[in-house]
Amino acid sequence: MRKLLPKKSKKMRVLEMLRMAGSSGVHSFVGARTISFRFAAYVGFLKNDGHIITSVREKMGDCYGVRYHLLERLEKLESADEGKQDRLL
Repeated sequence: MRKLLPKKSKKMRVLEMLRMAGSSGVHSFVGARTISFRFAAYVGFLKNDGHIITSVREKMGDCYGVRYHLLERLEKLESADEGKQDRLL
């Protein structure tokens, strides 16, 4: 019997897409076509979760949209020897 892997949520797919895009970012039109028309809402959910995502207004064709760039979030980690230190995820 074959085990089924859990399906990724759209929010996680948006996060993966932003990570894979790197410094070039993801245009809102591309995100809407590939994942969901609610792409911007999922970006908002990720921002609420603590991810740093910038947006820059950009023209694609004859229409204006937004290009999103993910900057990995900073988290405080407890180290047994050194107290607290910053780590880029």
